[in-house]
Amino acid sequence: MRIIDKLPKTPKFNETIVRLITVFLFLKDQEGKFYPETIFQIMGNIAFLDNLSHKALNVIKENPDTNIIISGGINPNYKENSQETGLVKNLYVAGGKRNWHDALTIPEAEIIQKELNNIGIKKSLLLETTSTNSKENFQNASELGYYKEAKHLTILTTKENTLRAKLTAQQNLPQFKESQISTIGYTASIDALGIKVDENHWAENELSKQYVYGEFLRIAKYTEMGEISLSEKQLINLENIIKSLNEYQK
Repeated sequence: MRIIDKLPKTPKFNETIVRLITVFLFLKDQEGKFYPETIFQIMGNIAFLDNLSHKALNVIKENPDTNIIISGGINPNYKENSQETGLVKNLYVAGGKRNWHDALTIPEAEIIQKELNNIGIKKSLLLETTSTNSKENFQNASELGYYKEAKHLTILTTKENTLRAKLTAQQNLPQFKESQISTIGYTASIDALGIKVDENHWAENELSKQYVYGEFLRIAKYTEMGEISLSEKQLINLENIIKSLNEYQK
């Protein structure tokens, strides 16, 4: 069961709270370097992709010498821009049955593997079917030696999830220094509703606010549990957000 709901009820926000959450949650990609929307060139030799999306497919296509991990399910629109992707050095597909996903009766990794085979990736994939969250994705891949000799880890995920993903990697992959873990954040969009979940638009719609507030709550909860560790500055920012939220609800 999820510790925090995927889409929790949001409290009232003012401009100050929106600004504080935005600064806290949204990381700059790859230390501010620009990445085109359709092509991501990985720095280093291992990448973690949080779901099968057309952006993930571009990572696979453009980085044939990179070890790649895919987990977290399938973006329903991923085929829109997909092409024959060829082969990569090693493709590790992770994901078990999510207990929060009532409709999922087989492991996510097997679903992703089938989809990859359907679009032209025919090689034998490394499968791990017990992970139920990002922490377990990282840990299980590490136990299988998947990060051996890797010098850099690049994480591709939605923008609102970049901070938690990086903190989770830092906590569970001590072989990487903070400077050896980079994030590429892409904008999650709910196309049918015209909603974008990014640093500029998330507070404009109740649904996108739920996505972002849920990420904030998870970071707060996992920090309290000791599952992730924040820097002194991040802790201060977290406390300021909580204080501002509590005061504004009065």
